[in-house]
Formats: sequence, structure tokens, C-alpha cells
Amino acid sequence: AYVAAFPRGRFLAEALAAVERLTLRPGKVFRDCADCPEMVVVPAGSFEQGSGPATPLARSNEQPARTVRIARPFAIGVYEITFAEWDRCAADGACRSQPIDNGWGRGRRPVIMVSWADVQDFLGWLSARAGQVYDLPSESQWEYVARAGDSGAWVGGAPDSVCEHGNVAGGETGFDWRHEACSDPFSLGTAEVGYFAPNAMGVHDMVGNVAEWTRDCMNLSYLDAPADGSAWQRGLCSSRVTRGGSWFSGSVEIRLSARFALRSGESNDFTGLRVVREVDE
Repeated sequence: AYVAAFPRGRFLAEALAAVERLTLRPGKVFRDCADCPEMVVVPAGSFEQGSGPATPLARSNEQPARTVRIARPFAIGVYEITFAEWDRCAADGACRSQPIDNGWGRGRRPVIMVSWADVQDFLGWLSARAGQVYDLPSESQWEYVARAGDSGAWVGGAPDSVCEHGNVAGGETGFDWRHEACSDPFSLGTAEVGYFAPNAMGVHDMVGNVAEWTRDCMNLSYLDAPADGSAWQRGLCSSRVTRGGSWFSGSVEIRLSARFALRSGESNDFTGLRVVREVDE
């Protein structure tokens, strides 16, 4: 308003700088409040979601692959929601669940042991605190960001590239399903968010650490799935799709197209959440 009213005003430079700070362009990192999650704006775009029938390690629930178009930019959490963020919600009385940390530590470790209903409590609290509507990503939004331009099975483009980006069940675990290309110091638990390198969109831990709830109901394939980036609200809605694999996951589960079902009332020590919100263009 100032720039329009006073195009040669003495505070023009300050006004333009403020406009720049407040404009949520793709690539911009921001917080809606001091205690709110750090978010990054991702651009609109298209990608191929799922796996082709000849893709190694592919499962039937990842097929048929389809082109999904994300028509508008949106913001997604740079990190998974942490215990510190959850504990603030609990301290305010909005999050009724106070999940255990398995002795791994709280603070910047991703929150675990949270059910679908628990997550809705957190989203309501965060939305009220920030003055913006926060939600879980749709499955398509999740895979779009996780791929960050990669069209293959792995973050970073190759099985050994996963090691730079994710806390997964590597060779050191001895698990039958281990991802032999990797080893890390977090073989039996979570790492603090941000310990591993971000992907090409500047987002950490999209693969490994903890699996992440999405908004989508579970379906056994992608037949008739939405292609506009929206959440699929038909199907087995007593279960929701989780994505990304975790510290407990090996090669099959940490692929970018891998998807899983978790009953809404259940929680475990390898599933947490990440948040999204819309941005004005």
C-alpha cells in the first residue's frame, strides 16, 4: 500500500525490503511465528508418481504410475515435527497425548508414538498459534517433494546416495531387510532432525528417520487416484498412508515410491509427521 501511494516516498527502500521478506516465493524459508516449524515454499510442477511394472523392488500398491500435476506452490516443513514442538502443544493443553521417546531423547528428535487423532490435535493447535491452516501433506505432495526432481527409485539418484540423506536400516543393523549401501551411527533409533543432508528442495529426512502420516486413505493401487495433487479421500479410511520409511526400514521401504498403511488409532516408534500449508501466489 505504501509503495502504491508513495512511489517516491522516503521509506520506499524499507517498504520494498518488507515486501520481499513477506513474499512467499518458491525456495523461501520462513516461520509463521517464533515457535512455528521452519517451512520452505516449493514450486508448482508435474512428476510421475508411483512405479512402473518393471521397476526393481516395486510393489503392486505403487502402480499404475501416473503423471500428477501440482498446480500451485505450497509450503512444507523443512524438518519433521520434533518432540520440542509437540511438547509445547502439550504444555498448552492442546495435545492430550504425551508420547514417550524410547529413551532416545526429545528436543530436536522427531516425535514418535502419535496416532492420527493425536496428529489432528497438533494441527489444530499449530493452526491457531500461527494464524494459518496447517495440515498433513497429501501423498502426492509428499512424493513430489521427496523426489525433488528425481525420477528413479532413490533419493539422490542411486542406492548409495540414500546414505547422505537418510537415517535408514543400513548394513550395521544386521536386519535381513537392511540397505547394504549404508551405515550410520543411529542403527536402532532416530536421529535429530537435520543431521542428514537436505534434498534438492531443501527438505531434510524425507526418507528414513521416521515415516510420515499423510492425509490419504489407503488403497491397494493407484487405479483412479487423483492426479491433481489432492488427497485421496476414498478407500480404506480407517487406515492412512504413511511415506518415507524410517530408521527401521531397509531397501524396499526407503524407495521414493514406497507406501504403507497404518491404522488411524495406532502409533509406533517409527512414525511421526511433517506439515504443509497453502501459500498465496
